[in-house]
Amino acid sequence: MKNLDYLIFRYTMKAEGDIKNLKERIDDLESKKDKSQEEIKEYSILKASLEALRDYEKKFTERIQSAESLNNPDTRKNILEDFKRIQDNKP
Repeated sequence: MKNLDYLIFRYTMKAEGDIKNLKERIDDLESKKDKSQEEIKEYSILKASLEALRDYEKKFTERIQSAESLNNPDTRKNILEDFKRIQDNKP
């Protein structure tokens, strides 16, 4: 159980850091008055990425919270597989 708790904590911190970085870059682009075409495209991509990351984080958190028991071997296996995909950058 300790390993799973650590992975949940690590994922949460990574997601929060990624969200913070995206928000900072979006704020930078929003504050610019004259944006290049590349910056306009980047802004659109970052907004979509931020929305997708927030949605994924919410669904993942709900899934963990709704699990009847993290001691259930199938539940633990599925969650650990999800973490492995996240770490391999294959959502």
